[in-house]
Amino acid sequence: MPKQTYQLRDYQTTSFERSLAGFALPQDSPMLPLLPSALIVLAMALLFSRFRRSTGFRAVFDLLNACVIAVLLNSAIHLIVSSLGLGGTVDWTALLIFAGSFWLLFRYKTNPLYVMASSGLLGLIFYSVWP
Repeated sequence: MPKQTYQLRDYQTTSFERSLAGFALPQDSPMLPLLPSALIVLAMALLFSRFRRSTGFRAVFDLLNACVIAVLLNSAIHLIVSSLGLGGTVDWTALLIFAGSFWLLFRYKTNPLYVMASSGLLGLIFYSVWP
């Protein structure tokens, strides 16, 4: 695979030389796509601490809370529909992991962090080792 080069004025440079020259590219830094959202979260935290007693500001945050819940519900419904096979075939492995996690959470009151970690590990094992 040939090395990727960039045309910079009259001469060609490699990605490493270009980053040394101070021209960082998004593919050079995996953290760069996270920077805008991190800055937005930081700004919102500062605003919230400053205007936390304002009723209008609280109303906006209540609206944002409802929007976040709607996005999470949409994701959950999409996962349920895809796992139950309403759009195709049933994913029995995902249903088995879900049922085991649900049983551990509500029958034995297991710590949710342990359940999420074990579910992720089981998913990794079932979907990568036994495809």
